[in-house]
Amino acid sequence: MFRCGYFTVFLLSLLITACAGAVTTPRDLRAAFQDLADVSAGASAESPLPHEVLDRTVRLRLRLRDYGIGSVIDGARRASKAEDVLQLAQQRLREAEFPLLPAGKAVGETQPKARLELFLLPGAPDWVGLKAEISLACGSDHALYFLRLQPAAEGGFEAILAFAKENTLESVADLAVNFGVAGIPLDQGASIRIATIESAGGCASLWRPVRMRVYQTDQHPYRPLRLFEKERLAFLGEEPLPRASAPDGIFVFDYRALFWLDTGRHSRRETVRLAQLEQGVRLLPPASENPIEFLDEWVTTPWSEAQRWAGSSGLTTIREWHEELAGSHESRLQTTLVSSGECPDSREIWVHLKAGDNAEHMRSVYGLLRAQSEGYRVERFSPDLPSGCRSEAAPARP
Repeated sequence: MFRCGYFTVFLLSLLITACAGAVTTPRDLRAAFQDLADVSAGASAESPLPHEVLDRTVRLRLRLRDYGIGSVIDGARRASKAEDVLQLAQQRLREAEFPLLPAGKAVGETQPKARLELFLLPGAPDWVGLKAEISLACGSDHALYFLRLQPAAEGGFEAILAFAKENTLESVADLAVNFGVAGIPLDQGASIRIATIESAGGCASLWRPVRMRVYQTDQHPYRPLRLFEKERLAFLGEEPLPRASAPDGIFVFDYRALFWLDTGRHSRRETVRLAQLEQGVRLLPPASENPIEFLDEWVTTPWSEAQRWAGSSGLTTIREWHEELAGSHESRLQTTLVSSGECPDSREIWVHLKAGDNAEHMRSVYGLLRAQSEGYRVERFSPDLPSGCRSEAAPARP
């Protein structure tokens, strides 16, 4: 875990939250949105977004932020209990008639579009989440905010901005095709941890970088603690699309990843799991129950993490195989997955693959895995199928 630099911000949070509702009206939103729609009209999806479009997107985002936060403040002041704040705030959101669309256009007919969404974290009624989305060609600008409710001396509640995530918009890559969020309350609701996953914007390919992050609220809403960050290449043409969840108190990221060990296979599901620790999070082993998919994910995981899921004996040899199989596109071995099976005597599972410098010089390699409570562990690599292992296993599944 590392802490971003911060300064005293209580007055700043109060200033943002106290002024938001009074400044921005539905008419202001529509004017800012139409301004964006006008400058976007001539933009082509095949060329970079003009800076005028990006600048006006940021302006509209700030309007959306202020209107959304103002709606929570208004609902908090009028609520008799925290559970009522969301419903009262949503009433004010309906006055803006989201989603915002260019004049004369229907939903789905054109871009841009803009919307706000309010939600509560499960088990944390004192925390109200706010998502702002502005859809453009080839992606959307997503902003995320969390406000904490505290009883006010004169009745009702105060809503204090505690978390804010906004992207710097410099190009279409700073947009997101998909955006997911999950949260877990800490210290009986005194703070929260937030997981986000977003795939970079773009029109040219369904293969997009996907970024996963975990934050924890801190003294500055715009400078939370960042506990985890990881980037992978994901395929957006099949389920599951990139998403975040928090079942049973752990963070889970789901998406489809490139199948590395066999160029004849397209993609596979990949799941990243993070257990909660007092001072951060702990990355759990790959969750795949398929040994072939586990080995593929293990190979494409940096050795600093992959070594946690390897046996202690023969670690040097295991690392050599990891580096050889995971090499760059230019230098890595050509590989094909053949089959998998079990070794009843040693309770190991084997994965058979063929590897070589080219298709004409391929040799058999067997990866030996052992199942544990949290997932598989790589025990060793062998050129031959160990004795006592079943050799009549079914072919590897595509």
